[in-house]
Amino acid sequence: GDFEAIRTIAERFPDLRIVVLSEEEDRETIVDAVRMGAAGYLAMTWGARDLIKILRAVAAGRRLRLRDLSYQPASTGNVKPRAG
Repeated sequence: GDFEAIRTIAERFPDLRIVVLSEEEDRETIVDAVRMGAAGYLAMTWGARDLIKILRAVAAGRRLRLRDLSYQPASTGNVKPRAG
């Protein structure tokens, strides 16, 4: 898949925390990145607050979990990690 390199890097450097920055913001893409080993995910359309929140969380040792993904309003059909 598109994120196979993440798996390779994560296996080779287990202490490294990977955050994906992508134009894609659909659930399937985010799930694929997390399953491959990404600790965080940020779509380019998300705001600076999201970037700061995600980078701080990853720097503190937290990882994005699939259950943390929540759908945004149906008009967009996109997902974003829940605030927390």
